[in-house]
Amino acid sequence: MEGYELTLEEANEMYLQTRERIKSIEEKAYGRLFPGYTELKNETEKLRKEQGNEPTDEDIAKSLGWPLERVSSFKNLVKV
Repeated sequence: MEGYELTLEEANEMYLQTRERIKSIEEKAYGRLFPGYTELKNETEKLRKEQGNEPTDEDIAKSLGWPLERVSSFKNLVKV
């Protein structure tokens, strides 16, 4: 399609689709590199919705039954 120029809306849509693909790839990589990452991420999101704010590491550790140090270590390694 030589000479075809994208509209701003088309460019924005392509950008958003690309960001979603990248996010999906990152999530899969984190899950493979850091066993427990997906569980931590899902629990954090669940608590965030239930509490209406950012859960503390203590809340997450209690909910998952993990030691506080494990939650803190994960959060220092990856974004949750």
